[in-house]
Amino acid sequence: MAKKKKKSKGKGQKAAPSNKSSNLPNLVSDTVMTRQVMGAEFDPSYDDLGKLEDMIANGVNKDLEKIKVLFVSEASFLHTGFSTYANNVLMRLHENPRIECAELGSYGKASDPRAHSIPWKFYSNVPETQQEEQAFQANYQKLQFGLFKYEEVMRDFQPDIILLHRDWWMDEGLVNHPITKKSHVIWMACVDSYPQKWEWMKSFQEVDTLIGYAHFGRKVIEDQSRERLAGLNNIQPMDVKMVAQAGVNPEEFYPLDKAEVRKKYNIDPSAKIIGTVMRNQPRKLFPRIMDSFSDFMSQHPDTAANTFLLLHTGIPDVGFDIPESMFRAGIEHRTLFSIKCSSCQENFVEHWGFHTRACRSCGAKTLVTPNTANGLNNEKFNEVYNLMDLYVQGSIAGADEMPATEAKACGIPVTCTDYAAMYEKNRNGGGLPIRVETMYTEAETMQNRAMFCRKSLTENMEKVLSSDFTQKRLSAEARQTVLDHYNWDLTAKKWEAAIMDADLKGRKVWERKTIACLIDASGATDEQVDMTINSISPLVDRVVVFEGGGDRTFGGIGLIASSFNEAQESVDEDWVLRLYAGEEVQGEPKTLSSEADTHWDLEGNIQLMTLEENEGGIRMDKSLIEPRFGPVAYKEGDKTAMIVTSSQKAAGILTQYESFLDQLEKHKQDGNEEEFEKMREGFKHFYQHLGALVDQDVKTIFHIIKRRAQ
Repeated sequence: MAKKKKKSKGKGQKAAPSNKSSNLPNLVSDTVMTRQVMGAEFDPSYDDLGKLEDMIANGVNKDLEKIKVLFVSEASFLHTGFSTYANNVLMRLHENPRIECAELGSYGKASDPRAHSIPWKFYSNVPETQQEEQAFQANYQKLQFGLFKYEEVMRDFQPDIILLHRDWWMDEGLVNHPITKKSHVIWMACVDSYPQKWEWMKSFQEVDTLIGYAHFGRKVIEDQSRERLAGLNNIQPMDVKMVAQAGVNPEEFYPLDKAEVRKKYNIDPSAKIIGTVMRNQPRKLFPRIMDSFSDFMSQHPDTAANTFLLLHTGIPDVGFDIPESMFRAGIEHRTLFSIKCSSCQENFVEHWGFHTRACRSCGAKTLVTPNTANGLNNEKFNEVYNLMDLYVQGSIAGADEMPATEAKACGIPVTCTDYAAMYEKNRNGGGLPIRVETMYTEAETMQNRAMFCRKSLTENMEKVLSSDFTQKRLSAEARQTVLDHYNWDLTAKKWEAAIMDADLKGRKVWERKTIACLIDASGATDEQVDMTINSISPLVDRVVVFEGGGDRTFGGIGLIASSFNEAQESVDEDWVLRLYAGEEVQGEPKTLSSEADTHWDLEGNIQLMTLEENEGGIRMDKSLIEPRFGPVAYKEGDKTAMIVTSSQKAAGILTQYESFLDQLEKHKQDGNEEEFEKMREGFKHFYQHLGALVDQDVKTIFHIIKRRAQ
């Protein structure tokens, strides 16, 4: 029997859909991330000045005479991107007589003369004494971003609003600090890649108001929080209130006469210069930019005949060996470096080898590359940008990439990796995208990172430098984009609008909490009661002694009550501490009041560590952790909320000890004397370990020791 011929498909004719494929099962689970965010379209509606003015005029805080705002940054007088942002926003917020500003600077010293020149109150996070320095260094990674002095600053300034704008690992400690709940938190989340770690997303959803550095950051938070996987990680859908992109002062960054600037820096006016201003760190791909420039010289010799690559970066720093990369690419004769003299502070542009030469201004052999601690002022920066014909931002990611905006302000066309915040800068005027060659997942953060395409960058170099028309068109677009959307007045106005529309907690949260101590004298001797009264009286506002069915008084202090709850109802203080006669309180005097003040919104009670002596040792049949301290409304049996300790390690050990006690009790009930005695002996090591942790802490763990009367 002859086989049927298959009907041939005509040219251009679409094949019918296969029934087989439609019946195949979907092998991918519903946790798959459905949104792959490479960038976001620039939305100019966020920059509507009329809407911002309306938010300010009609915000919920329009009738308040004064709003206290604390901005936490690196220090507004330093030469970093975060510092520049904080300085420009604070300068403008300070001009509003209804906003009282203060700044907590992570790295700015109180003794720095620049700290005394700013018009708002400045707090330094940097330790001032040797004792503070020791405590600071003991936990440097955690405390360096502001947490070292944070609680002290919060209690002193008592802000209505906290402004944050840095990376998650810098600000999450502040967000999660208990005292932060007293203030409305506005956090401009620094989102430089997709996706964000779920731990970061959880912190974002804890704050009151979210702002984006760029439209990319807004899109990442909003899209990722709506993924199926977000729900499985207890992340609720989030909305970003606005995008407050970093601005530029157009009177400080503006086009200059290139011929005149190049003459000043001894550069041929007819030369073409491709430049970049980036910190030398791993996410800034300096070697790849240099390799691309080498490709450009090889593939486009006519255009590249008199073209140079200008690098403004620190050498050395935490990133690449830039001189080695330059020699590998064979471009040492075409690479220029922005440098300065650390003696006379003059800046120059020279070929490699400058570190062996004397300064042309003062003669000292102190020529170095600028860095965040010793950078250029904006006047000099403006000149460096104006030396360029094309600016390159070759990063694997970026929450903003401010130098690209500064270059645009100077009328310099920019070309950036087409990912993250750079995506919108490539498209909103004056930019050309560098195509992404591949994406990869970074092991340390599990974020998607972009490797730009060398061929694409080379093509963009040729496109701009070979055409005066293209260069002039992009130059005009770049400058106008900055004037319309990237000026500091607009940026600060967005923060002002967010402040005036913030739902504040009220000033009452800063009122001092009063404390009453209720001492149970049941079954205790007069001597035991007096010891406890003397121990606690300096730490609380009122002491009450109660005794079921008793009628004793102690030093004029007494109350006939049959229970803790009855005694509690007789006091009008905010918080109560329960003690048993014979217990002695130990710890810093401020501990009780600071814990009550910090946890002002607590509904349960706090667990305290209690140690009971027994024939010179510690009792093993009683829990170390007991609910003893909390708001006046709490009752016996209320669920406990936390352990009062300044050490997470100690808290963990205490928590584990409760299960240890359960095991001990089980061995006792089972009659397993060998295991019971072994665990009792083990407690000695536990207590020694706990004592070591206490000694290492900045604050002493608050604890109660029950002593036998002498």
